[in-house]
Amino acid sequence: MNNNNVLILLDSLRDWAPYYQTNSLLTVLDYLQYKNGEKSRKLVINLSNDYSYNSEGYYCSLLAQPRGHQVIPGIDIINTLCKHYDVYAPIFIDNREAVTKLEESQSQVVNLIVSGADKQLRVA
Repeated sequence: MNNNNVLILLDSLRDWAPYYQTNSLLTVLDYLQYKNGEKSRKLVINLSNDYSYNSEGYYCSLLAQPRGHQVIPGIDIINTLCKHYDVYAPIFIDNREAVTKLEESQSQVVNLIVSGADKQLRVA
């Protein structure tokens, strides 16, 4: 991931071609696959074409908060949409042990935690 304080997430990097050149671009798929224990303050602008449940754009917004990133749109916007449409999708929080504060949600929250003491998958 780049060292900028702003990340612009797109479905395809070609989507940005007519605009200003920047090294802040990342595809939503690259953002989802990015693994790094370092938490840094970044503004993530999610310009995915699809925020529907189970889409890559949806999960980018959910994943940003546990990574310490400020995201537009964030969990609060997704919660508002869930409430409006009366559809509550589960939220998976990867690397939960690194998260100190999480936005409240009426959705089911599934915390994925790495523990040195657990040598096998444990469901609690």
